[in-house]
Amino acid sequence: MTIFLDIQPKRSLHEVGGLENCQKMGISVCVTYSDILDQCSIFMPDDSCLEQFQNSMPDVYLNDHFSSDMDELLSILEKDNVVGFNIKAFEYNLLRSYIGNMSHIFSSTIDMVDHIYNLLGFNVSAENIIGCTLGLSKSQKEEHVLHECKDCNIEKIISHCKNNVQLTHGVYTHGVENGFIKYFDARSNKVLDIEVDW
Repeated sequence: MTIFLDIQPKRSLHEVGGLENCQKMGISVCVTYSDILDQCSIFMPDDSCLEQFQNSMPDVYLNDHFSSDMDELLSILEKDNVVGFNIKAFEYNLLRSYIGNMSHIFSSTIDMVDHIYNLLGFNVSAENIIGCTLGLSKSQKEEHVLHECKDCNIEKIISHCKNNVQLTHGVYTHGVENGFIKYFDARSNKVLDIEVDW
């Protein structure tokens, strides 16, 4: 089984002084998507926030699993392959403040950013890959989602994270089925293929 992960922090990198301090960002919402179960699990470390949301939860979320138990999240990540964009440097560092060191699951993690860098020798953004491979775009800019965090608009934050894991799943599945994903190369001004073997 493969698990797709996305996390929305409470604070921006600017607010905490850069990537080296990302553990101070806190977590608003974590979303995992299981491709076998076709189910999202939504984790909110703040019990009161979770309870508030569930009291008025729209029907669209009834098939999703909700929890504030971060140890449960860790057990999901430990038993399956995990896929995401930049999750080793970002999501896993955010989680360290809640569930400890994540390095033991690096070997079962497909970090698309690392994978692409190792193949090309340079970074390509998730937006670039998603746009060229799927013809889609991320739902909202991160700055806008952080604004929603500050306004406690949990439904929009969850929707954003769910959209991100579905897009990640789409790119990963395209790579599995076709042996390549696509990106726009500014130097050649062309959309090029990246051969993948995940």
